Amino acid sequence: MQIWAAAVGDLDSDGAPDLVVSNTGAATVSVLLNRGGGTGKFKPQVAYPAGNAPGGIAIGDIDGDGKPDIVVADGISLGGQGTLSVLLNSGKGTFAAPVQMPAGVTPRAVVIGDLNNDGWNDCVVANQGGTLNVRLNNGQGALGPSNDIRTDGSAESIVAGDFNGDGRLDLAVAFDGGHGGVTDGVAIYLNSGNGTFAKGGVYATGVSPWQVVAGDLNGDGKPDLAVATRYGRSASVLLGRGDGTFSARVDYPAGDVPESVAMGDLNGDGKVDLAVTNSTANLICILPGRGDGTFGYLVCRPLALAPRFVVAADFNGDGRLDLASLTGGYWSTDAVSMLLQECN
Repeated sequence: MQIWAAAVGDLDSDGAPDLVVSNTGAATVSVLLNRGGGTGKFKPQVAYPAGNAPGGIAIGDIDGDGKPDIVVADGISLGGQGTLSVLLNSGKGTFAAPVQMPAGVTPRAVVIGDLNNDGWNDCVVANQGGTLNVRLNNGQGALGPSNDIRTDGSAESIVAGDFNGDGRLDLAVAFDGGHGGVTDGVAIYLNSGNGTFAKGGVYATGVSPWQVVAGDLNGDGKPDLAVATRYGRSASVLLGRGDGTFSARVDYPAGDVPESVAMGDLNGDGKVDLAVTNSTANLICILPGRGDGTFGYLVCRPLALAPRFVVAADFNGDGRLDLASLTGGYWSTDAVSMLLQECN
C-alpha cells in the first residue's frame, strides 16, 4: 500500500491512544483503535478513502463537537495540484466520507491548531511546490478559504509551537533547498495574531530535511526543534531562545537515511530523547538526551522491516512512552511495528 505517515490521538474517547496511518498507494487512511487493557495492541484496521495519494496526517477537533477528526494532505506522489481531505469523527472512532478542498502543488504535511485564538482549530498544509496553505476555521466547524504563503524551497514538513512566547502558535517549516536553489533548512513563521504570519529566521540543517518536530529538549521551558535529515544522515537540533529565534544547528549522527524523528523520554531517565528511523538499514535508533539539549551516542534496535515513520505515545498505559513505527513501504509488506518501553 506504500505507507507514508502516522498520527496519534484518542479517536474513540476511551483514554487510550489510537493510530491513523496514510496509505498512499491504496488512497486510504487506516484507523487502528487501541484494544486498551494495558496490552499496547490494536484492533484490525478500518480503511477510509482519503483522496488519490494521502500523505501527511494530523488529528484534531475541526467541527467543535469534542471528537478528534482527521485531516490528510493528499497528492504527495502526483506532482500536481493536491487536496486537503477532512474526515469528521462520527463517534467511537468511526469517520464520515472525506470533505476535500484544494491544496497546493504536491502536499506533503499538515498541522492543526488554533492559529487566531478564537477557540476553533485551523489547518496549515505544507506543499512541495513551495507554498503553505493556511485555512482558518469559519467558526461553524468548517475550514475557510486558503491564504497562501510562499516558502524558501520545497516544503517537506511542518510543526506548530509558540516559539516567541506571545501565546500564539507559530510555524516551523522544513524545506528542501535543492528545489529552490537555496540551502536546506527550517524557516520560522511568526503568528501576527489573526492567523497571518510574518517571516522569521531561516536556519540551515543537514542535507534533505525530511521531518521537523518541536519540544523542550533542554528543560528551559522554550520549544526547540529537531530535524531528521535524510541524506545528511543526522538529526539537526536547533535550541530555541524563546524570542522566535534559534541557535545554530548541532548535527548528531543518526544512522542510514533517517526519514522520521520523534521526541520523548524513551529510556525513563526523565530527559527528552530522540528516536529516528533508518529506513535502508532496518533500524530504529535512539539518541539519548543529556537534559541540556545535547545527546549521547546512537543506540539502535533492528526491525524485520524498513521503518519509514515513527511516533511516540504511551500505548499500553504503563506511564512510559512507547514507539510505533510504520514499516515496509516500497519493497516489503506494510505494517505497524510496536516497541514498548520496558522498566530500567
